[in-house]
Amino acid sequence: SFCVSGDPAPFTSVSAGSGGSGSVIIYQWQELIGSVWTDIVGATASTYDAPSTSVAKQYRRNAKRSACGTWLNSNIVSISINTLPSVNAGVDKNTNCTTTSTTIGTTAIVGNTYAWSPSTGLSSTTVAQPTASPTVTTTYTVTVTGSNGCTATDAVLVSIDTTKPSANA
Repeated sequence: SFCVSGDPAPFTSVSAGSGGSGSVIIYQWQELIGSVWTDIVGATASTYDAPSTSVAKQYRRNAKRSACGTWLNSNIVSISINTLPSVNAGVDKNTNCTTTSTTIGTTAIVGNTYAWSPSTGLSSTTVAQPTASPTVTTTYTVTVTGSNGCTATDAVLVSIDTTKPSANA
């Protein structure tokens, strides 16, 4: 399984093909395209190094004796592609002398976990919508981990307006 895309480790067999007698065992790797198992050109070794992918795929290895016999199919090796979780740190916010805190982030999604940084000025670093009370302008970053283990990040800027009001007697 991969998040968005990945390069699978080479497929290796725990044991070489066996059975029958006579000539050598030959192999042919296949990929499931639509609903049809299709030979992969040149993939005739006992192992196969599948290319990087961003879509789910399935592979299998066929084996037979070169002089005769029927192709026998191996178990199926599946590559799954997981999606990234939805992440939104919210819109940039401003605080000032009278409004010294603000809520950042967006509504929690069940199954996701949240990790905010830096922790300075936050009411919590593990909730979807913490209260931010920074004393200086701060960029907060949230990393969301989905139930499938994939992560995504986003950032929000909380600015501090320290402009003193003008007075005119």
